[in-house]
This record gives sequence, structure tokens and C-alpha cells, in this order.
Amino acid sequence: MEALASFPQPLLRALDLFFLVLHGAVILLCILGWIWRGTRILGLALIGATGASWYILGPLLGYGTGYCFLTHWHREVLFALGASEVPISFTALFIERVTGLEPEPALLEVVIEWTFGLAAIAFIALLVRDRAPRIATQLKNNVARAVRSPRVRKAAVATVAVAGIWVLVATVARMLQPSPADTVDRYLEAFVARDADTLTELLSDGAVRAVEGDLAELREDVDQAVRLLEQDGVSVGHEVVEELDARGFIGLFLSSRPAEEISDRLSEGWSMAGEKIRNGQATVVVDPVGHNGSGRMELELTLDDGEWVLDQRPW
Repeated sequence: MEALASFPQPLLRALDLFFLVLHGAVILLCILGWIWRGTRILGLALIGATGASWYILGPLLGYGTGYCFLTHWHREVLFALGASEVPISFTALFIERVTGLEPEPALLEVVIEWTFGLAAIAFIALLVRDRAPRIATQLKNNVARAVRSPRVRKAAVATVAVAGIWVLVATVARMLQPSPADTVDRYLEAFVARDADTLTELLSDGAVRAVEGDLAELREDVDQAVRLLEQDGVSVGHEVVEELDARGFIGLFLSSRPAEEISDRLSEGWSMAGEKIRNGQATVVVDPVGHNGSGRMELELTLDDGEWVLDQRPW
């Protein structure tokens, strides 16, 4: 959503509040809607839509399981507001906004899935208890009428055909899309080649902003910055530090002693030891060849406009 960058700040803040309230209301209906008879059908429908987004839409679009389009849009708004790091879970985002605490992602994920699962059971049990006889009669009558109707049969065939085409197109697009491991290969090749341009292109907007934040901190004390860079084997003048942009800063890092040590470990190549994709985020584990598992690297990526990019600083 690059267009969001041109939105005025008051509108972005209003969108932030809108998504916060809307998403919070959806979650409350999902986990508490079974309590009131009048909200049970709506709550169960929202849980079904949430499950479809998590386990069907996300994998089909290449985001992995756990994808939520409301969270996706909300995060884009927050990035447009200048945030450099935003949790991938709305629940984590809400907890941070309200309490300032950062919940453990793995534990939070388990709690969310169990809460939604138990709520779904409560919805279904109460709806079956309250409506089973009437639903069974209505379903029997409706099915009988539908079977006799040529129009309904044609509509059913058309619906199945459209759904099949959509799944096929999404699956082919997913197969043609570069994987997180492909991006990591390009990133490491650029790292070893000291190619700062390619390396910068493979970073997410959030990672670039984080690099710019580090650079801003260095500029607060240029003398100290020059000394720190010299300790890492990089000799530059004060004016260079003051004129650096993110790409130039990454280029300096690639000429430093720590970057040279990483390149040496990767000089014989690398192998992918693991890949996990969830909710548009991925973790790729890389083992340098010839090091017997030592020097293992875990790289974090995010899906941005259909392309996987590194969601962390190069250092």
C-alpha cells in the first residue's frame, strides 16, 4: 500500500483508530458472542471467516497460515505513520498499545488458537441445542427445492467452476512466486560480493528505517562514530558520516571487519536448514558449508507486495 504514504497524518491516525476498534470488536464477537443468543450466528460466521483467512486464504496468497487481512492493512497504516517495527499479530499489537508489554509470540499464538477453538465449540454446541430441530426441517425442505430447480443447479456448477479457477490461479501464482529461501540466496550472494545496492533492495521498508535510525544515532556524536567505525576496520572522515544514507551505511558495514568474518564463513557456500512461513512472515535457517553447524544464521523475512524481503538489519 505505497499510496498510504501520501495520506495526511490525521487521516492515517483515524484509520489506525478505525482498525483498532473494528478488529477489537470482531475479536470480542468471536470469543464472547456465544453468550448472547442474538449474536451467536454472527459470531460463528466471523470465526469461520477468521479460520478461512488463517488456513486457506493465507497459504493460497503465499502468506502462510495465520494470515489476517485486517491485521495486514492495519500494519500498512502503522508503517505509513512511521513505525519501523509492528507485531504481526493484532493481539500482540493491542497488548503492546495498552500495556507497553511485549508478549511471547509462541505462547500468544497457542493462547489465541485455543481461545478461538473453544469459542467455536461453544457457538456450535449452543446453536445445535437451540436450533437443531427447526434447522433440520428447513434444511430438508430447502435441499429438496434446490435439487428440483435447474437455476440452482446451474448456479452451483458456476460457483464451483469459479472457485476452482480462483484456486488454480492462486496456486500457479504461488508456485511462480520466489520463496523466502530464494531471497535469502540472493541476499547472501550480495553480502559475499559486497554488493550494497542489491543488499539494500532486498531489505524491507522497516529494515531500511531501522538502518536509518542507527545512522541517526551515530550522527549524534560524529567523533564517537568515527572511532567506533575505526575499531571495526573502517576509516572514514567526519564529513562522510554526516552525508551517509542507508545504502552508504550498509556499504561501510560490508567493508568492516565483522562483515568480512561473516563473508569468510559463507565463502564455501551455504545450505538451507529450515524454513517457516506464517502470516506473511518467514524465518529461514542457514548453515555455512564446512562449519559443522557452527555459525548458523536465522534470517527474518516479510512478504511485501508479493516479494519476500529481509526484515532485519544486515548486522
